[in-house]
Amino acid sequence: MWTQRIFRPTLGFDLAYSLTPSLRAALTVNTDFAEVEVDQRRVNLTRFSLRFPERRDFFLEGSAVFSFAPTNGVEPYFSRNIGLTDGEPIPITWGTRLGGQAGRQELSFLQIRTGSERRFESDSSFVDIQSEDFTVARIKRTLFRQSSVGLLYTRRATGADETGFSPLDRHTVGADLDLYTSRFLGDKNLQFQAFLVWNSDPLAAGGTSFWSHTARGVRISYPNDKLRISSSYRELDENYDPAVGFTNRNGFRRFQPTVTVAPRPTDFLGLRQLEFQVRYEHLMDMNWVLETRKTDLKLLGLRFNSGDRVDFDLTQLFDRLEPEDAFSIRGVPIPAGEYNTLSWRVSTRTASQRIVSGSLNLNGGEFWSGTRTGYGLSVTVRPSSGISLSTRYDRNEVDLADGSFTTNLGRVSGGWHVSPWASLTGNVQYDDGSEIVGLYARFRWIIRPGNDLYFVYTQNWNNLGDRLQDLDLATRSRGATTKINYTHRF
Repeated sequence: MWTQRIFRPTLGFDLAYSLTPSLRAALTVNTDFAEVEVDQRRVNLTRFSLRFPERRDFFLEGSAVFSFAPTNGVEPYFSRNIGLTDGEPIPITWGTRLGGQAGRQELSFLQIRTGSERRFESDSSFVDIQSEDFTVARIKRTLFRQSSVGLLYTRRATGADETGFSPLDRHTVGADLDLYTSRFLGDKNLQFQAFLVWNSDPLAAGGTSFWSHTARGVRISYPNDKLRISSSYRELDENYDPAVGFTNRNGFRRFQPTVTVAPRPTDFLGLRQLEFQVRYEHLMDMNWVLETRKTDLKLLGLRFNSGDRVDFDLTQLFDRLEPEDAFSIRGVPIPAGEYNTLSWRVSTRTASQRIVSGSLNLNGGEFWSGTRTGYGLSVTVRPSSGISLSTRYDRNEVDLADGSFTTNLGRVSGGWHVSPWASLTGNVQYDDGSEIVGLYARFRWIIRPGNDLYFVYTQNWNNLGDRLQDLDLATRSRGATTKINYTHRF
């Protein structure tokens, strides 16, 4: 038995300067994100990758300008591609940022370099991660009173590997238009959106057309209180794959209309609003062959004056899997073929301002070649001001033609805000897919505004037991980090 202890001090700094009252420049060197909370674990029962939200303050500050054709399902820039690989951090050597308002233009510019490292994988192999340079530029200009037009550009340049080879730079260019008015028919809202994105493909060597590397679409919506209508059409070609973006599916044409009716009863059982919705999705491949047809029905949604809500939903789904699309879930194969399924969901959530609040959701019905039953329960307790404790548990029981499995995911989190200047937060998570129990704890002390002391402790255990109720833990990794932020204003 051996133990390795590593003390690795690092020194970094951030420099910010306001060029104008509304335009700010920043420089960061040896950027550190030790204080950032770990991602909340999720169970993936689909054939597509999950999207986890950005949590790092450096990328969150001023990030609203990067919102590109919102509600259209395209994301040509996703900041988690910078400094993260499979959720694991990569050191950021330095970065610059310029952002703010300049007249009618809102803009942001990022130039970031990440370091290289050799990473030890779970299969006892090593992976070399090369240094990369990222360029991101975004500008939006207001039109009329409530509309805008914008441009987005990203570049990803990967350094040479040990053989001296480095791929060509990968570029993405996009434009989006958002026309909005709150005076349609006098006092109604109406919105029209359109977008076009193109990315380069160095490996294609000119062998494919311009349009085969694009995503484009339009959306028109009537987003009002008691009646909401929207319809969108988008195309993501087979070679659309922005190097600094997020795309979990391409090579399709999709039409999606939605109608929501939400009347407001007066003085009836404490109800504030009812909600009924039909959402239809018709997705075809680039040859107009149907791949997915989905109808979501909100049979009834109840919104109470107290803030509580209850929903009853029904989903009818058709999926066609080609041989190249066949996949597996928890080792159970989902073969190529056509699948017609019908599923249901009941969910309720209480208002968060209560001392004890929570949510409950139940779902069941057909799932691929078999059935699925699932439930999720969360409870949050706030016994006094500044103290909160939350717990969540999700379970799925899946029975397919080629096998069965269950999934379990549990999370306990809490926070104690001792004062406006000191807080203690943390969580413990477990899922039986990875069979890893993870602990994250963070203490923060604001010595004075801009000067912070962090202490972060993490530990992971492998569960050697057979199930969640039979935990047999063995330490997999542990680490402690102390971080001090000092701000000097001049």
